[in-house]
Amino acid sequence: MSTMTITAPLTRPRRSSAPLTRSTSAPTLQVVPSRRRAAAVAVPPRTSAPLQLTARGRAVLLLLLVVIALVTSLASGAVSLAGTSTTAVPVRYVTVEAGQTLWAIAAEVAPRVDRRETIAQIRELNALASSAVQAGQQIAVPATR
Repeated sequence: MSTMTITAPLTRPRRSSAPLTRSTSAPTLQVVPSRRRAAAVAVPPRTSAPLQLTARGRAVLLLLLVVIALVTSLASGAVSLAGTSTTAVPVRYVTVEAGQTLWAIAAEVAPRVDRRETIAQIRELNALASSAVQAGQQIAVPATR
């Protein structure tokens, strides 16, 4: 069995400044019969170009980062809420008298407890934005502490 080796130039032809002419003959390859295997040709290593993103690529990358940040924040929020539990607090209702403040009500309701904690609990039970109360207003206070 005989093998044939086809040889062709490995370099690109240089462009000339001469006007282009159309050739009627096709380029020819030289065919050389050979009995040995063809030798491996060394290919120069490719130099990698820096990454260049298109506008669409930047938009996709930005969207991906936003989605990752959103998923991370939702996951961490779910973890922080996992340990909280709502417990039923026994309450009783008190009618605010003229000139009475939450401080005075907290002192009556829980005299041995820090009044600031009791006021915070009263505000949370009644969803009060501030500590202001009006005479005749009914508010929920902790029944026992």
